[in-house]
Amino acid sequence: MNGADGGTTRTCEAYLPSSTFNIQDLKMVEEVAVEVNHKLELELGKVLTLSLTKCCKVRLEKN
Repeated sequence: MNGADGGTTRTCEAYLPSSTFNIQDLKMVEEVAVEVNHKLELELGKVLTLSLTKCCKVRLEKN
């Protein structure tokens, strides 16, 4: 998976063994991608919250 492109969009490249594949397989890949994206957003939210908490704590300790 590539990193963020500088904006809010993420990209993912997949290399398939052939140019034809079952539509059910495509639906499954899409469902997994949505699930992974959701989990990533949750984890990034945790990191952001932790970072903000530590930042505020450091500022309070300095004052």
